[in-house]
Amino acid sequence: MEPGRGREGQVEPRLSPEDAAEARKILHAPEVSTDDTLVHDLCVGPCLNTMKCGEEVLARLANDRGLSATQPALTYLEQFLEALPCLFHPVENPSGFIPLVVAQNDLMGSVVIKELVSRHAMIPDDVVSSISGYDDFLGSSRLRTSLAAYLKSTFMRDVSEEDVTADHIAIAAGAGAIIENLAFLLADAGDSAILPAPYYPAFDNDLQVRAKVTPVPAPELKNFPDADGVSPAPVPTPASLAAAAADAVQKGTKPRMVIFTNPSNPLGDVVPAQNVQECMVWALRNKLHFVSDEVYANSVFDAENAPPFVSAAALKDAAGREAGMEPTEVDEYVHVVFGMSKDLCVSGLRVGCLYTKSQHVISALRNVSYFCGVPNPTQHALAALLDDTAWMKNFMETNFKKLKESRDAASAALAVAGIQHTRATAGLFLYADFTRVLKKHSRADEPTFEHERALFEALFKEARVLVTPGRDCHHPTPGWFRVCFAAVGVKSLEEAGRRLKRFIDAI
Repeated sequence: MEPGRGREGQVEPRLSPEDAAEARKILHAPEVSTDDTLVHDLCVGPCLNTMKCGEEVLARLANDRGLSATQPALTYLEQFLEALPCLFHPVENPSGFIPLVVAQNDLMGSVVIKELVSRHAMIPDDVVSSISGYDDFLGSSRLRTSLAAYLKSTFMRDVSEEDVTADHIAIAAGAGAIIENLAFLLADAGDSAILPAPYYPAFDNDLQVRAKVTPVPAPELKNFPDADGVSPAPVPTPASLAAAAADAVQKGTKPRMVIFTNPSNPLGDVVPAQNVQECMVWALRNKLHFVSDEVYANSVFDAENAPPFVSAAALKDAAGREAGMEPTEVDEYVHVVFGMSKDLCVSGLRVGCLYTKSQHVISALRNVSYFCGVPNPTQHALAALLDDTAWMKNFMETNFKKLKESRDAASAALAVAGIQHTRATAGLFLYADFTRVLKKHSRADEPTFEHERALFEALFKEARVLVTPGRDCHHPTPGWFRVCFAAVGVKSLEEAGRRLKRFIDAI
């Protein structure tokens, strides 16, 4: 192996002396010699100080990993944390911040938490002992059985009953943990994942911070100028995935998977089943894992104006036939991520789920899920809630109604400011076109992403409204922002519209 080079000739990242010193402070690592003769990958001939050399290598590895983890998971996290202690209230704090960056549904969260607490308190004595010790790290059999029934009664109705059982489900502390575990298990460090863009901003951190998998955006530009609230956003295509894969290979990374979000974050729309299947066929033909992130599958609140949502689990057999693969082989490549944070309004509960028929993946998750397990009492209470089908039906109907009301309020607020957005029928977002505002604010004929960042900062400091920059979602051109509408109330959305209008008028 060449000095300073890793697997397959890839150049290893090196810390500058200044960064290394800072990392040691953060991680409380010991001072190490800078003598190159003691650094293993620079040694010429036999190492004369194996113990010292090993300490240097371990310290450098710890510094590299730790230093990368100290980077914020999101570029707007600092602003969000600054806003939290000073949030808008129409009476108590009318000049407070309005954060529209949180992909969180608070509309029914208190109802769900109260119900979970009551069921938690009603744990029978004969169950207490069984949940106070270790259990299967995939998740308790009871919860996985309840989740299978939940899937079959909601967004996996088109999948046969024998194909949706507890044996096909694993849980972990959040959907982000599921994504990270899949990246760790399905790819090697330095490999890549193809993601239709724009996409959820935190995917970059989920893939890179520990698994060291490189995200490669696959943008689709078609229809983006038609941000009229009615026209659908562009849909991913095999052509855009193929172009991204070629770009990944050109840059020296090996594509291992496609991460496909449906319904879309940040677009807030359902991808038609035909488009999902076409992209899945492309992935299967190229022997890439198809990870379908369906965390908003039960948040399609405007179904009459959206194409029918169809889970990847219901499409995989047809896609496999088209790709020329046997069903058992397809099972190894298609995996569905879902969870409780979005559809059940409890982000703080930290319950993410995976559906897969790959017993190899299930077996591996049984190991790594040890590091991100969900407490047994939480699992018990959640299973009891999911088993109450009458309560769940009423909850979902009410949640759909509230989401639609919030979407309409956010759309009206943007209209006050003269800002349009793509059609939003699912999830928690509007994807808004600020390109006119960006040109006016930047005074540039062709604004850049630096101008977009300046607009983001000005909106935060002057209008005290926080929105997600399109660059964070890997939008290919500057001027688009994600607006999350379910983490604040209607009065906050209305005030945000008035502030945006004043801000734009004052430019």
